[in-house]
Amino acid sequence: NVRFHLQHLPRMITRVEHIEQTRQTVLDLAVRGLLVQRTVTERPASEILEHIARRRATLYLEGSVPKPRSLPAVGDDEKPFPIPVGWAWARLGDLCYQVSDGPHFSPQYVAAPEGVPFLSTRNVRRNGFDLSSLKYVSKTDHEDFCKRIRPEKGDIIYTKGGTTGIAKVNDLDFDFSVWVHLAVLRIEKEKLFPRFVELALNSSHCYKQSQRYTQGISNFDLGLTRMIKITIPLPPLTEQCQIVAKVEELMAVCDRLESQLETGRVAQTALLEVTLRDRMTDGEQASVMATELG
Repeated sequence: NVRFHLQHLPRMITRVEHIEQTRQTVLDLAVRGLLVQRTVTERPASEILEHIARRRATLYLEGSVPKPRSLPAVGDDEKPFPIPVGWAWARLGDLCYQVSDGPHFSPQYVAAPEGVPFLSTRNVRRNGFDLSSLKYVSKTDHEDFCKRIRPEKGDIIYTKGGTTGIAKVNDLDFDFSVWVHLAVLRIEKEKLFPRFVELALNSSHCYKQSQRYTQGISNFDLGLTRMIKITIPLPPLTEQCQIVAKVEELMAVCDRLESQLETGRVAQTALLEVTLRDRMTDGEQASVMATELG
């Protein structure tokens, strides 16, 4: 049934308002293992978690990462849907070597030519980074802020203040530091596909948890020690890549449909305006023109 509906998206979506809901549905199906045909030949995802745990312990002994927090196993009451054979339930902290945020104070901003980019929540969107309002800090402050964590390509940037629970893989081609309202998730990159972790965190399953863990009345905050408790269904690596490819294919379909529907709506509006003007008397048209001219 899922595949039938996905194959007939263009016929089923008739309004722009349906597009965003469809995008969210695609993410939700992805984390349930319902988007791709499965071949149960790869080693199970539980071995990925074991590898990360061993590697994290080694990095801690070497002094490369902070002391990892002990997290409870995912209980049966935290598993709202079944997952395919070979998948494993994990917590966000189980996938990371380090989870850190930026300085807990407002920095002194400088002009772009003399500074280093400094990202905050307003720069992170599900569909990419919005750099139109990018701010900058001095090189000295940048280096000081990066003592907490220096963002690397493939890290997950996760909003934790204001608008919380939005994830985006760092694919930026320049150095930057982050404010307190952003968390940098240093995940295992050889056994995990960062783009899958991003889409999983943006699925309804993970997003609802992020909102439940967000505290505050006016200053919303998704604390680091709370966000690492978020549960994630994890497939083997090859399947992660296949799921991401299918999601990107379906998102491209949604983008095309949205563009077509917007174009159609604009054309319909223009046609309606022409029709109404044709039916107006000369006096009515003059009144409308006078109103438009102020």
